[in-house]
Amino acid sequence: MSVRCAEDADLPLLAAVERAADQLFVPLGMTDFPPPATPQQRAAAWRVLVEGRPPRGFAVLDRFGRRAAMERPV
Repeated sequence: MSVRCAEDADLPLLAAVERAADQLFVPLGMTDFPPPATPQQRAAAWRVLVEGRPPRGFAVLDRFGRRAAMERPV
């Protein structure tokens, strides 16, 4: 596994990764998912980490003062 900071070219690919991850929950009866963030929204995050080339998974980190928070990893 190779985790790295996302590059600009990765950002448009993350919506498909998120949609694929959401489908893992459908057999559990979960079907109401928010739409994936846009590449511009992802670019505004403090850090976006991706795994793979092209990305197979990602995590979004934002800073709040001196603290960091991770969005639901995909």
